[in-house]
Amino acid sequence: MYEVPIWILVAGNERARFYQADKPGGDPRQVSGVELVNPHLRSRELEDDRPGRTHDSHGEGRHAMEPSTDTQQTERRLFAREIADALLRHHQQGDYRQLYLVAAPAMLGELRKQLHEQLTGKVAGVLDKDFSKMSLTDYKEQLKELTRLF
Repeated sequence: MYEVPIWILVAGNERARFYQADKPGGDPRQVSGVELVNPHLRSRELEDDRPGRTHDSHGEGRHAMEPSTDTQQTERRLFAREIADALLRHHQQGDYRQLYLVAAPAMLGELRKQLHEQLTGKVAGVLDKDFSKMSLTDYKEQLKELTRLF
């Protein structure tokens, strides 16, 4: 019997849910009180309706300026950092011994970059799927299989 549960993170750009299972292949259940919702606005709400205008460097023409950073990418990075911080906090409290990451490909890449060094050895498996807008019943079997495989 395992004393400390396995945690499974299911994350998208807007929501992160944390599940636990008592053993590999065990039934995952949501960790109570631990769910993150991205507080940042969607990119269409963050950006102005029209891009700024500028003059050509030669001549008298004008054209629209491109934004210097991708707003969605910035928001994804900030949310991934928040998730990574929560994972570290719960690991330091001894809430889990193994970690599985399930996220949309872009979020998974950002999570890997933001994950604290202490946690890289705790990641037992990953799955690049976006289950964040689905209910647990829709992907429960896939989570059970994920923990059984690794």
